Amino acid sequence: MNTEINILTIFGSGETSPYMAKTYRSIFNSYPNLKIKNPVILNTPFEFQENSNILSQKIFDYFEKRLNLKPTISSLRQNSPKSIDIENITTEIKKSDFLFSGPGSPTYALGLWKKTKIDKIIKSKINEPGIIAFSSAAALTLGTYTLPVYEIYKAGIKPYWEKGLDLLKFLGIKTVIVPHYNNQEGRDHDTSHCFIGENRFKKLLDNLQEDFIYIGIDEHTACIFNINESKLQVMGKGQVHFGSKSKIFSINNGDSLNFEDILYKQKITPNLNKIPKENFKNHHSDPTAKDSSNEVSIEIEELIKIREIARSNNNWDLSDKIRSILESKGIKIKDTQEKTSWEKNN
Repeated sequence: MNTEINILTIFGSGETSPYMAKTYRSIFNSYPNLKIKNPVILNTPFEFQENSNILSQKIFDYFEKRLNLKPTISSLRQNSPKSIDIENITTEIKKSDFLFSGPGSPTYALGLWKKTKIDKIIKSKINEPGIIAFSSAAALTLGTYTLPVYEIYKAGIKPYWEKGLDLLKFLGIKTVIVPHYNNQEGRDHDTSHCFIGENRFKKLLDNLQEDFIYIGIDEHTACIFNINESKLQVMGKGQVHFGSKSKIFSINNGDSLNFEDILYKQKITPNLNKIPKENFKNHHSDPTAKDSSNEVSIEIEELIKIREIARSNNNWDLSDKIRSILESKGIKIKDTQEKTSWEKNN
């Protein structure tokens, strides 16, 4: 069992290109004990296409030739899937330790996954050992809200949001995933922001009345979330962009970022109730200890950063709640105009 790894990799595009094969290899090489035994291709997003069998085979060939994997192809079809088929696919996904899904229609995939309750199984995988690798249309489904790109870009329907899988709850805030963020295929018209263009995308953001972040992933770029370590890394030709209605910052190829720093940079107060307790795991046996190099407890620093965001947003209730949590751990904090400091009570 791959108990030491819990990875969510989101591709902007290029998920089966020769160039991006090194992204998969980098993950595998980072965990020498990792043994992928049950890789699965979930081809629902493009299953409605006439050439779906050809596309599935191409993806299979890629993983076999480039990464020495022989994945099971799980085909879920719209035309009244039999209960026996759903049961088999459900079993395959549950057993998977490498789950891949890619291009097509996000709304088609979401509709079928919800109809067959496979959406619940995908959601459960985020808390299990293994790797989830979603790209393009499948990547769009991962957020709290999903961009229905086919309906907007192809059919000209007025922009709206679909309800997504909300797989990134571990960040403590609602999310929107935007692959193909820097797309330029339109040439004479704007196809950035997953083909719908910047103007329509901004109007969509204005319809969201609550705190959120969008994660824009450039073409041939991957954002790798190490959930166990609460860190992310960017790999590829472009950048990953973290935005809200008022701010945006970008992470370059090779750079890393702690989860809590995403919201800290945006000055957004996270919802503590949405952050799984394991995200505040301490890397020391004593949750209040400092190691020999004077590195402070990861848990304490995360809580203090969240408290600083709360204070900057005048969220005094949350600020006081975090103070109480820290005091219960034997931590005394002191606020000044410049910073918040802490020390362990004797």
